[in-house]
Amino acid sequence: MIIDYSILFQTPELLVDQTTDSRRPGLLAALTAPLVAIAMLALRPIAGIAIDPMIALPLGGAAGALAMGRFKDINTFAIGGLQRMSGVAIMLIGTGTLAGIIANSGLSDSLVELLKASGLPAYLLAPFSGMMMSAATASTTAGTAVASNVFGPIILALGIPSLGAAAMMHSGATVLDHMPHGSFFHATGGSVGMNIRERLKAVPYETLIGFSMALTSTIIYGILKIA
Repeated sequence: MIIDYSILFQTPELLVDQTTDSRRPGLLAALTAPLVAIAMLALRPIAGIAIDPMIALPLGGAAGALAMGRFKDINTFAIGGLQRMSGVAIMLIGTGTLAGIIANSGLSDSLVELLKASGLPAYLLAPFSGMMMSAATASTTAGTAVASNVFGPIILALGIPSLGAAAMMHSGATVLDHMPHGSFFHATGGSVGMNIRERLKAVPYETLIGFSMALTSTIIYGILKIA
């Protein structure tokens, strides 16, 4: 007699779900929605056809529901997805607002003057700007976007190659992109069921990893100037 001990590690909710729902989709059907959405969004760089994500994502979801034979349940799926993402969406709106404020402030001039007064090399503006913007927005994406728009022209004017500047800036933005006021902190913690206290324990390790990446790229593109 073979005993399946894995059942001991399953929650009661999961057991009920497995017994009541026998219509779980196969791998290919489950992958249909993201693949369709990605394919439509990829038309912009590949063929120059721009499809707005507000159109591509719902169409991808509809295609996935159709592939799984659950098109009648698409309204339920949509409601469930919106409930799970509403908190993250609010945080992203706040992040975007903060990024706009920073982009229109005098922070770039202050940082440049600070580097000049300290006598530090000009290439350090790239990783420093990435770090500062990721700390303000708690997002790699927003931090890099703001840093490139605000500091990009200054960095290039200082004679730093574009590839090296981009690498140092992006790696710098990974140092503090996981702060609690951003969406990454809550999305990654929620994905594995962490509470706030547990999630905070991972912050120092993430910072160390990001700093290691920033230091490595700075050595390669700033000090050694390999580009």
